[in-house]
Amino acid sequence: MRGILYEIKQQPEHIRKAFMWVLVVITFSVVGFVGFRNTEQRFVALLNPGQAQEERALAEKTKIQTPSPFATIFNVWNGLKANISELILGRQSEFNVGNGGTGPKEEPLPPQKLPLSQ
Repeated sequence: MRGILYEIKQQPEHIRKAFMWVLVVITFSVVGFVGFRNTEQRFVALLNPGQAQEERALAEKTKIQTPSPFATIFNVWNGLKANISELILGRQSEFNVGNGGTGPKEEPLPPQKLPLSQ
C-alpha cells in the first residue's frame, strides 16, 4: 500500500489531480447506486401496501428481534457486495444463476398508481 502511495506522490501534479477526480467519480457513483437501490426498494413497498402489511403481520407473529449493530453492519456489507456485483454483472435473473434456470418465473407487474394524499 505504501508503495502505491509513494508511486502516486512521484507523479506530476496534473496526473495526481486526474487520479483524484477519477476516484471521486467512482466513489460517488457507488454511493449513488446504493442510494438509488434503497430508494427503489422503498418505492416498491409504497406501491404494494398489501404485501408490506402481510410482511409486518408475519414479523409481529414471529417477533423478530432487533439485530445487533455488528449484524447490521454485516448485512449492509453483504448488500453492498450484492449491489456492486449487480452493477458489474447485471441482475441474476438475466443469467438464470442459482438453480440452473429451473426456478419460478417472474411475471411482470402491471403499472400501478402512486398513492397520493388528498
